[in-house]
Amino acid sequence: MDFFEVPGETRAVETEESVEFSIAASKLHAPKSWIETQFKPKENMLNFLELRLELQVNGQSNAVNVTLLPASQAAPSAYLLDALYIHNFASGPSEQKYGLVVKKLRNEAGFEDETIWYDALSANPFVAKCLTEKTAPDNAKNCITTVLVNKRVSALIQFEDSVLPNWRVFSVALDKQLATLTLN
Repeated sequence: MDFFEVPGETRAVETEESVEFSIAASKLHAPKSWIETQFKPKENMLNFLELRLELQVNGQSNAVNVTLLPASQAAPSAYLLDALYIHNFASGPSEQKYGLVVKKLRNEAGFEDETIWYDALSANPFVAKCLTEKTAPDNAKNCITTVLVNKRVSALIQFEDSVLPNWRVFSVALDKQLATLTLN
């Protein structure tokens, strides 16, 4: 058994068989139990791969959907904050919650009922785009963020807004899980 540490807690993770695959000429691997996409190990050159992770954050188990895809198809959310979102913020003051800036996007810009949550104090900030709960489809995760796994592969992460009060711990736990995907 291996131990996966998250600030404030440690949990045991069973060592299991992992599967190797390539996305955008990057060799990666993931435990079989994480893989949601139909996957044939002999056809390991993929355009994308869907994973489901369980992250422990402050004693709560959080299901996170992750889609791995070429970085050319999904820009990191931190980049989108400056390149796209900031130009589409609704007028009016921003809010502050949980140490994040919260700003609505203009509905007329095609971002109906969406809000950006971001860390304004970081050079590489945590950034999430969330749908208001009333507009999110049933059983759907209502927040997304995109980060780079490496220079060639992005991870599009879908999660519940209930993790936002603990976004720092969530972000660290997520980074540690994503780091395990890269082959050394």
